[in-house]
Amino acid sequence: MAAAKDNTGFFGSFFDRKIEVQQSAHSDKLTSAKEEIIELQTHNVRPDSREAYLRAHRELVAYFAANKATLHCEALGNFRVFVGDEDQYIHLWRYDDGYKGIDNTLAALYGDKEYQAIRKEIVPLLRNRHSQYLMNFSYWPEVSKVFSI
Repeated sequence: MAAAKDNTGFFGSFFDRKIEVQQSAHSDKLTSAKEEIIELQTHNVRPDSREAYLRAHRELVAYFAANKATLHCEALGNFRVFVGDEDQYIHLWRYDDGYKGIDNTLAALYGDKEYQAIRKEIVPLLRNRHSQYLMNFSYWPEVSKVFSI
């Protein structure tokens, strides 16, 4: 008696399952449902300007804390690097409302004379600076406020 003929072949038997069509992007499953963006800011400070930089940055953090209701942004943490580039400072900022929140914050800061004065104080003290915007992953814990410096 002859066996039933299988047209799938040897390897076809391994891939015998149906694949469902995705309804959303894979990244949507990984990102947090909260609409917030974390900014990782790196400042490389001139070695002769560390004290002036720290004073000015404390003033900047105080400004954001006093205006949180209108800026929708808060400082989460500020850290000094001890290994590697020793005159480097890392700052974490949280923006509410995702990228729209960043746009609103930048628009509010653009014409603000107090912020511009603080910025003019900080920028000449830096060798260079770098920023990254990061989204939370759904499986990471929420970023909480941690202060250092």
